[in-house]
Parts: sequence; structure tokens; C-alpha cells
Amino acid sequence: MPQRVVTVTDILDGHVALDIQCLDRIYLNAYVPRLQTSAQVVAFLADHLGYPFPSPALFKQIGDRF
Repeated sequence: MPQRVVTVTDILDGHVALDIQCLDRIYLNAYVPRLQTSAQVVAFLADHLGYPFPSPALFKQIGDRF
């Protein structure tokens, strides 16, 4: 008798559930290795984006555009 192939769905069945009651926000968490220190963040804001003064207010502008 041939063996049945076990799929990921078979393994996760009954162990993982997705329960959505109300979807009003979607969050995206990202890991950016080049922005792990304050110096790297300053370089990103100044060199890459061209802002003369690195400021936390710039992240609000970036987020609002997103």
C-alpha cells in the first residue's frame, strides 16, 4: 500500500486558527539591518533622503506619505 504524503495543511490542521472579528488596520513590521544604530539612522535621513538636520519629526512625514 503506498504511503500518503503529509502536507503542511495536514500538520497545522487544528493547531493554527485565524480569527478576524474586525479588520480596521494592517500592520507591517519590517527589520532593516542597516538602520540598527543611531548613526545609521542619521546617515539614512541626511545622506539618503537629503535632509540637513536629522529629526524624529521626519519619520512622521515619511509615515504620513505612506
